[in-house]
Amino acid sequence: MKLGNDLFHSFLLPTKCNVKLSTNVQKLIPKSLKLHLCPISGDQDSKIPLTQTRIIANMLARQLKLVAIGRYSPWYDNMQVAGWSQSFGVSREGGNVTYLTFATVRGAAHEVPFTSPSQALTLFRAFLQGSPLPKS
Repeated sequence: MKLGNDLFHSFLLPTKCNVKLSTNVQKLIPKSLKLHLCPISGDQDSKIPLTQTRIIANMLARQLKLVAIGRYSPWYDNMQVAGWSQSFGVSREGGNVTYLTFATVRGAAHEVPFTSPSQALTLFRAFLQGSPLPKS
């Protein structure tokens, strides 16, 4: 399977997210590609409400047999609440491994980087580095 722009957009941007993708995701994760999915949603998105993106994230987690890691909690950008997030993963010896993080972006509309560039950059950096979203 090719890891190109279509796959990137499918997982980072909920507009292209399709629950049928979970079959492809199931094929990738066991191969230890360290793939981290991050469906996001602006909380002011009138096209795809954050509740729908959260439903998709929960369905993916259930289909991939991932468990919730931590609670649905705020993440921060410049010492202000930037949104809320929930991570899903597996327990392994030595700690948890996160494979899916659902995140909302406070005050963002459908095109998150356009309406909330600072929060989008913080989210994107964490995604690329494979690190958790800032909790303070």
